[in-house]
Amino acid sequence: MPVTHPFVSGITDAGTAGIVSPDDWNANHSGSEEWTFRGTKASDQDVTNSATFVDDSDLQFSVLSGETWRVRCEIIFAGTSTAGDYKWQLAVSAGTMHGFIRYGADSDTAATGAITRAGDVSAIGSSANTDGTGQKQMMILDAVFVFSANATFSYQFAQFAAISATVARNCAGSRMYAKKLSTTTVPIGVNHSFVSSVSDGGDATLVRPSDWNAAHDGTNEWDTIVVKPSDQDVTNSNSLTDDTDLQLAVLANEVWTIRLEIIYSGSSTTGDFKCAATVSAGTMYGIYRTAVSSATNDTSSGSSTNAGDLINVSTTTSFTAGTNASDGRRNMFLDVLIRFSANGTFKFRFAQNTAVSSTHARVLAGSRLLARKLA
Repeated sequence: MPVTHPFVSGITDAGTAGIVSPDDWNANHSGSEEWTFRGTKASDQDVTNSATFVDDSDLQFSVLSGETWRVRCEIIFAGTSTAGDYKWQLAVSAGTMHGFIRYGADSDTAATGAITRAGDVSAIGSSANTDGTGQKQMMILDAVFVFSANATFSYQFAQFAAISATVARNCAGSRMYAKKLSTTTVPIGVNHSFVSSVSDGGDATLVRPSDWNAAHDGTNEWDTIVVKPSDQDVTNSNSLTDDTDLQLAVLANEVWTIRLEIIYSGSSTTGDFKCAATVSAGTMYGIYRTAVSSATNDTSSGSSTNAGDLINVSTTTSFTAGTNASDGRRNMFLDVLIRFSANGTFKFRFAQNTAVSSTHARVLAGSRLLARKLA
């Protein structure tokens, strides 16, 4: 995220000690942002007369074993055959990934979309119709995955059916954003790519070169980001328990959009995992949506997706999610847009779905609560 100055000084740099010089001011600066990785497609890329998936040459990044990433793709695609059309997938070059993906596509004359769970797979995707003339169409993909091995994660595409002398196309301007979920929060800020070597001098009333060289805070899409610093277990219990970290203080009549990105696991296929969101006082009014894994024994087929209203309630519906018996890392999200009736604390809560002796449900370090106050 580069930072540039709309005003460029034309004054000659005198190198005077204690003063930020024109050269310091004119230099461009680098910035940090919410996304760890950002890839932008510089030019069109075609797959001609082929239904074999090909890596997008720009939309890919490296992952390590055990890492959990949130990924968003904004794809501009096209095709020159209605018979050939277009297909896509998210894939890893080694190992497998476990998580979920949600997408929406402008599929020629009708929009398509789905939320799909990925259970230990090397690739997951779908297809989209094209108009056959090369007209640009759009698609959005959101995913959260945990990876089993060091690998390259990439967006891949091809024709749905190979048709001679026709193409499936990824267009310039398509983007991939990615954020590694970890216990470290990277602040949105501004760093100076040019570091002044001028000495400070003795006048503390001036903006000095050392002031200039220091990194600065910036603005963020979210007002609050809470990152869970360590794992938390609920053992042999199906009673929902407050997450000790993923909480937000709210005031009466405030309206918030809140996103929970949860990394969870369990040590029993019978116990599994359940969760909900609640407020400590008053009620909530708004809407929610969520995607979690299957409720029974962590089966790799099927998905559990929910959306609905929150009408003067103190807690959301409990959402169930399958686990394996060995604390395999799994992912889910919960989005809410809500108004609160009283001062209180918004909290994420979790437990086993069925209490099983000597086993647990776990929320892992790196899980996040992201919130922005709208009113």
